[in-house]
Amino acid sequence: MKKLLFVLAAACTASFAGAVTLGWEFDKNDYTASEGVYTITGTRGDAGNPFGSDNSGAMSLVVSFTLTSQNISDAVTIFDLTGEGNDATCTQRVRLSVVEGNLQLAVAGKNGNLYPANNLKVIASSVAPGEYTLAFKVDGQTMFQPTFSLNGATAGNGGFLSDFNWAGDMTSLVLAENVVTDFEFYKGAMTAKELETHSVPEPTALALLALGVAGVALRRRAA
Repeated sequence: MKKLLFVLAAACTASFAGAVTLGWEFDKNDYTASEGVYTITGTRGDAGNPFGSDNSGAMSLVVSFTLTSQNISDAVTIFDLTGEGNDATCTQRVRLSVVEGNLQLAVAGKNGNLYPANNLKVIASSVAPGEYTLAFKVDGQTMFQPTFSLNGATAGNGGFLSDFNWAGDMTSLVLAENVVTDFEFYKGAMTAKELETHSVPEPTALALLALGVAGVALRRRAA
């Protein structure tokens, strides 16, 4: 059984390999919250910036969070990621929040237009209290055409009309305290399958692994 667990774990790890590189992962023990949020900053052009662009504009984000009835009622902002475009006058921003009971992703493009109507994407309508993991990717620098997966199921793709320049480095990330449980930044675009796999909340992933192990063991016993 131990050998079987090792093989399955290796297979899960292998499914993530090759397509993307983990650039940064949030650990609340490394930061002090202020006024209910964690704020992480980076310097544009610094090779050590955890949110640095690889100049292809391709990146993937994975955020895990827990929503309560109070969070939903308060229209909580789950995360707010900001930075510069390909010059210091450009503004780029990605924000995930609850708006009128819906889980909504909003973006700002290179012209500094902050969340015009065509730059809003509802990820889930009438969201309920619970645990969620959202994974999404951006393929290129100039048009924000992300693909989303929420809790292991594809939640749709982008189609934002505004030009969105992701060529520069992100310089600030604000995470809601007691809401965000994990945040991962990847350099490179995940495949659709990787998005689905990364967006499975951890307890569910472990349960699925346990079911798989039990199924194989039962099959061996029956044989």
